[in-house]
Amino acid sequence: LDTITPNTSITNQPSNLSNSASATFEFTSTESNSIFQCQLDNSGYSACISPKSYSGLTDGSHTFYVKATDTAGNTDPTPETYTWTVDTISPITTTSPKGGSFTSAQSVTLSCNDGTGSGCNKTYYTTDGTNPTTSSAVYAGPISISATATLKFFSVDKAGNSETEKSETYTINTTTASPDITATPATLSFGNVNIDSSSERIVSVRNDGNANLVIGAITNPSLPFSKVLDNCSGQTLSPSTGCTITIKFSPNSTEAFTSSVNIPSNDPDENPVTIALTGAGTSAGSPDITVLPSLDLSFPNIPVGVTADQTITVMNEGTSDLIISIITSPEVPFDIVAGADNCSNHTLIPDQSCTIKVRFTPAASGTFNSSLIIPSNDPDENLVTVNLSGSATPGTNNPPAKPDLIEPANGVTGMPAILTLKWGISTDADGDPVTYRLYIGTDPGFADVSPIILASAADDDSSAMAMRYSIGIIGLFGIIAVGRLSSNRKRMGLFIIIFIMVTGFIFTSCGSSGGGNGNKNGSDNKSYESYTINLQPNTTYYWKVVADDGEGGVTDSDTYSFTTGQ
Repeated sequence: LDTITPNTSITNQPSNLSNSASATFEFTSTESNSIFQCQLDNSGYSACISPKSYSGLTDGSHTFYVKATDTAGNTDPTPETYTWTVDTISPITTTSPKGGSFTSAQSVTLSCNDGTGSGCNKTYYTTDGTNPTTSSAVYAGPISISATATLKFFSVDKAGNSETEKSETYTINTTTASPDITATPATLSFGNVNIDSSSERIVSVRNDGNANLVIGAITNPSLPFSKVLDNCSGQTLSPSTGCTITIKFSPNSTEAFTSSVNIPSNDPDENPVTIALTGAGTSAGSPDITVLPSLDLSFPNIPVGVTADQTITVMNEGTSDLIISIITSPEVPFDIVAGADNCSNHTLIPDQSCTIKVRFTPAASGTFNSSLIIPSNDPDENLVTVNLSGSATPGTNNPPAKPDLIEPANGVTGMPAILTLKWGISTDADGDPVTYRLYIGTDPGFADVSPIILASAADDDSSAMAMRYSIGIIGLFGIIAVGRLSSNRKRMGLFIIIFIMVTGFIFTSCGSSGGGNGNKNGSDNKSYESYTINLQPNTTYYWKVVADDGEGGVTDSDTYSFTTGQ
């Protein structure tokens, strides 16, 4: 008679801290021809052979159990166990300050965050433009950057998960700040203008320096030139801002004229700037402006985010020079393509033409209208207005990512009646806010199951979370009440309804300090959403989560099942 129990041993297992969602175990018994039973976490024992492999493991702690039974039916009373931790999520590293332009050296701090994972191990970096490796410098404290440089870096956690390389560029400019005046054009040519008529042209002034530009009183030109509009005298221009001056030429005789205007400022090396003025009086007829293809330019049905260009042609069909001043830019989403305005500050001789390219770049759907104005010396069409219209259709919407169900695992048994469901955060490539519809019930097809609507937890406050708990609990108990009422047990049904109302009030009142329903991540660096619910004992439930971006993009998770215990 064999009454000696075998002794089970695990001979091969994953490392104590693993970045793999798979695991393989090898095991043996002190008695040959033994059979084995294995269990992962609380999933229950089942027959197995060595090696035994598992896949699709969730992040966190797991325990493997194995016990041998010999040919006489004696079972090892103390199963061999092994506990290890799975961490498959890479850490995230941020910089302070972020890259940008600076006027002094910067001390840059790298911060690694591994959330609920195994913890950050090391951060590697370079500042010479090369890609960092595990042989590069290890971050130990603030990095001093005194000259323009690109900082590249990545972190590795204790489980060996490596972050994708990141980079930040720091532009250091320690030169002395000073204004820099730019005035265009340097020579303002009016060409031939009929006597007893006039032409206006514009001078643009801009501060291209890195300190304020202070402009003094701009001088007046001599006749027949005159300054009719001055937006610059006495003005202070901050860096990258500008102003304009409008000059008129009104000849009263057929001869050539010259003059100038001086623009004084605090520019250290260009004070003052002199703009030369030239023009000639003539009696050779008059210019005649024509704009093609028409004075109404339409951009129909352009998808959002797509750029559409059209060209305007300006012709001089008169008998004297057509002098075109600076053409005004239309309002967004219309614009004149940079470098494609061949008409502003140009003179067209008779039968000559120039072109302007107009761009329509809608950032949102809808209809848009604007205009651009072409000033010239045409005697009866001095300001030609080109009307712009466009319509934009919605672009392609990307659905949110598939939610990954985390807890409870698929098929587990013995779950508590008060259970927290967890699933991974669903991201949206378009940046749309994601809401979740949680389905849970005893029917795998979710017949007659109304979903629990959950906003992304980052948008919830504690009172909203408490209300969702109460609604979920009230709804679940309501199903029980209706079922019992349908069995003609009216008194019991009435009692349950009263119990439901009291329970709902209690959970609503204390939900803000309760179980963390829908509590996400942003405040505690978790990478999942969660919802706590009351369930019936000894019942098999099916659940899934649907992510909705509110723009027609909907993505379902897999459907999992679990069974509650006593």
